[in-house]
Amino acid sequence: MKEEQILEVLQRKAMMGDIPAMRELGLWHLRGKGGERNGAEAVKWLRKAGVAGDAKARFQLGQLYARGPGRKPEEAFRWFRLAAEQGLAAAQNVLGILYADGQGVAKDEAEAVKWFRSAAEQGVSMAWERLGLLLVNGPDALRAVQEGGRWLTKAAEQGSATARRSLALLVMAGEANGDVTLCREVLEEAGRQGDLEAQLCLGRALQEGKVCAADLTRAAYWLDLAARQNHPEAQLHLGALYFAGRGVAQDYRQAAEWLTRSANQGHAAAMAILGSMYATTGQGVAQDFVQAVVWFSLAERRGDGNAAHYRQLLTTLLSETQLQEASRRVAEWKEGAG
Repeated sequence: MKEEQILEVLQRKAMMGDIPAMRELGLWHLRGKGGERNGAEAVKWLRKAGVAGDAKARFQLGQLYARGPGRKPEEAFRWFRLAAEQGLAAAQNVLGILYADGQGVAKDEAEAVKWFRSAAEQGVSMAWERLGLLLVNGPDALRAVQEGGRWLTKAAEQGSATARRSLALLVMAGEANGDVTLCREVLEEAGRQGDLEAQLCLGRALQEGKVCAADLTRAAYWLDLAARQNHPEAQLHLGALYFAGRGVAQDYRQAAEWLTRSANQGHAAAMAILGSMYATTGQGVAQDFVQAVVWFSLAERRGDGNAAHYRQLLTTLLSETQLQEASRRVAEWKEGAG
């Protein structure tokens, strides 16, 4: 049958109220079969089919409003939602994206998880990755690491580099089961390319020795790379290695430098350690009870109970003038300064 004849049949059926024909006629005009593309006719017939309840037409309308020249995000969301509620897997995946990214609707990660899960359970591989990442990295109320790991595994098996990396991070952090050797190789490759999370994860895994054999020299290597990218936790742990002389030659000055950089970004543990260093002598900084009280006070504000105890002990050694100076420094301290 020639294109002209097909078009004639579709038009006749569509005019008689045949819903699939309406949809196909809209797609015919959208794709420009049998002549030039006619966007207005495409929208006209797809809308008729969509209003009549055709899920595929609704999905196509969503795509048109999301990407077309007359882009209308809210209208796109409305049609995608209608199609998703009818069980169309592709629409469910798109709806998950819209909720996750806040496109055409207020951002809502719980709704995103709901719709990604619906699409994922219908075999949409793109939804496997997005769902896994949300369950692993999302808010605490949504976190479900084991389920997230399963979805990431499926996505990784389909060749997703993002899923493979995320799964490797989970395994090396001891939060999921997997091939530790393979996961370490994945993160080492990422770390060599400057991946901050990979560098930090490798450093901590090799420092702790729970998931893989401890190797403090390699731990210091990866933590140093992450610390130089200004990651406060990496700076904390690298400083601790220098302080104890583990994996690196003991160097109190280097320890103080890295701990200060971490503390200046608001890391409570680094603040508390610095407080201890300033309260003693010969450990990378000159003894300074006032500065020790400053760091203990700042750590206390961030929930460090031990810091509160040491601050109270030190304040008994300070004069009123020194206490006022400590209070001034605490009041003037700004995260990220220095």
